[in-house]
Amino acid sequence: MSKRSRQKRDTATAPRQRYSREMHGQGLVDFMAAFDHDDISDGAWQAMLEDGGAAYAQEMGVDIDPHRAFMEYVSLTGDQA
Repeated sequence: MSKRSRQKRDTATAPRQRYSREMHGQGLVDFMAAFDHDDISDGAWQAMLEDGGAAYAQEMGVDIDPHRAFMEYVSLTGDQA
C-alpha cells in the first residue's frame, strides 16, 4: 500500500471531534464567511451556508450538522435567517 493510500485511509477513519463554540466558533465564522453571499435569495443563502458548514466539518474533522453550522453562523454573526 502506498503512503498516500495509507494517509487517505487513516484520515477517513480518524475519529471526528465534537463541535464546541468555544473551540471552533471563530474558525467556523471565518471559514463560512466565504459562503456568505448577500445577493441571492434567502433559501439559496441558507443552502450556501449549509454547504459551507459541511465543508468546514469535512476540512476540520469536526462533527457538526450542516444546519447546526448555519444556525451557529447566524447566531455568532448576528445575520438574519
